[in-house]
Amino acid sequence: MKTGQPMDADLRRIWRAIQKDKDGARALALLKKDGFDLGRIAPDRYSWTGKIASLPFLPNRRARSRVLARPTGLRLTIRFMRELEQALTNGYSRVEAYHRGEKITHSLPSPDFPLSSFRQTVEFLEQVTSCKWVVIEHNPLQNEVATLRWETKWRTKKAHDRELHDLIDAAFRSAGFREGFSMEFESFKKVEVAERDTRQAGRRKLYRQGL
Repeated sequence: MKTGQPMDADLRRIWRAIQKDKDGARALALLKKDGFDLGRIAPDRYSWTGKIASLPFLPNRRARSRVLARPTGLRLTIRFMRELEQALTNGYSRVEAYHRGEKITHSLPSPDFPLSSFRQTVEFLEQVTSCKWVVIEHNPLQNEVATLRWETKWRTKKAHDRELHDLIDAAFRSAGFREGFSMEFESFKKVEVAERDTRQAGRRKLYRQGL
């Protein structure tokens, strides 16, 4: 199995293989000695052991950030919905809507068009369009490696890059990737820095004038 997202049963199988791997077992023992006992955590997609077993299946794509252009037509839509809302709250107005596709006439407000939906939608659209938006896309594989390194440092007060590399390498080989993990353990610190730089680049675009 080298494609797709692994199921929990696959993660448990991979984790058992990691525990039996010479380098993997050594890494687990050293991490346990310093306070990060992964052997006691059942592997699933939300646990640290499951995340380690899932690493071989994560995309290794370039991180980037981009500004989302504000939609130009929403101001007219907001004005239109505000007008409908005012008409619906006016006791001497009657609002009807005809759906051409379904050939149905609605008298508003109705179960399909409640007054609360108009108010909430308009307020939400006004809030969304008043902000500048930036999408920050992390490299999934590097993001998980950096997160694991941060968690290891927090729990053990050490980076343990050699142990983490051996553990991840065992995960790749246990998942069927014979070449193992291509990243050198000397690069682990750079990965954590790169993840921080990705966030900072997004923030710079968020606060930059003229975009």
